[in-house]
Amino acid sequence: MAENDDWATAERAGVGYFLREIEFFTLMMCQPYPASWFSAFLSLARYTPLLITLTLYIGGWRYGELYLLLFAIGLTGDGILNFTVNYFAPGTPRLAGCLPVYGSTLAYQVQHASFFVTFVLGYVSLYRPRRATALQLFLLFGFYAWVVAGAHFLNYHTAASVLAGAAVGTLGAYVYQSLLHWFVVPHSRWIVSTLPARYFEYQDTLTANYPRIPLDEEQKRN
Repeated sequence: MAENDDWATAERAGVGYFLREIEFFTLMMCQPYPASWFSAFLSLARYTPLLITLTLYIGGWRYGELYLLLFAIGLTGDGILNFTVNYFAPGTPRLAGCLPVYGSTLAYQVQHASFFVTFVLGYVSLYRPRRATALQLFLLFGFYAWVVAGAHFLNYHTAASVLAGAAVGTLGAYVYQSLLHWFVVPHSRWIVSTLPARYFEYQDTLTANYPRIPLDEEQKRN
């Protein structure tokens, strides 16, 4: 009871209070290291799927970038796949008796982060092979390590669900980006000329250095 009173009388503003709230959440969820600020930092990773997908949708709309919109749609599909598998084939929780019971077959945060990282690396290799810096790659893999560490060490998911989520996310991103590369990007000039794309002022500058079918040929075909 005294400990709960201590949480209740914590500072009510700023990042410190926010981290303490998350730390309290990890304590209630049967998490290890409840007194560690680092566990609070790791637990922040569970918000990354929503934030990344929302940011890409907003960025695609704000800057009128077709490829960002397609990226966000792919992440949404990845999330739907994760929900479907976990709903119809629930796994064993890592710690029995903890509430809520995290019995995911596929670790959601890890699957989403795997899709994101694989897609970004695929984009760089296909369309910007000389643009990635060592710092950017370090930050990208650092982000991925943060998500995986949070999912595993804070008992959100079993090691099997972390590995399964990573495999499904990586494979899904590879397949989805390959389909975009073969069947969508070559036709992007025609896509951005359609009425819905022109209404939202979409363009495709992120893949501008890749050969596309000329617009007049596309219009003749369609």
